[in-house]
Amino acid sequence: IVANSTGLASAPCRMLLVHYAFNLAWAPVFFGAHKMMAGFVLQLGLIASLVPILKAFYPISPTAAALLGPYTLWLLFASALNWRIWQMNHGGIRPPVDNSDGKGKLRALLLASK
Repeated sequence: IVANSTGLASAPCRMLLVHYAFNLAWAPVFFGAHKMMAGFVLQLGLIASLVPILKAFYPISPTAAALLGPYTLWLLFASALNWRIWQMNHGGIRPPVDNSDGKGKLRALLLASK
């Protein structure tokens, strides 16, 4: 919508393209390199960079800005999930049931029945 109104070379579209490039970098950082904290920092950068994008989009097309709403919510959720995964792996917080041997659910049921 914005590109149709302003052209793909406009500042709002360039900001979104740079944002998208960083978004594409998240999966290789988090999953490929197993750099969970770097992935979290990248997520925070994505959230921070989305604010000026929304501000730039809104005057051009409130609809385009509104369509980024679900993506904004997804970024917030993904960031919280990324943080929690980092905590569970490096921050000293362990899952409630040790499932390393594949019997964690059974063990939890047995402990609950005592």
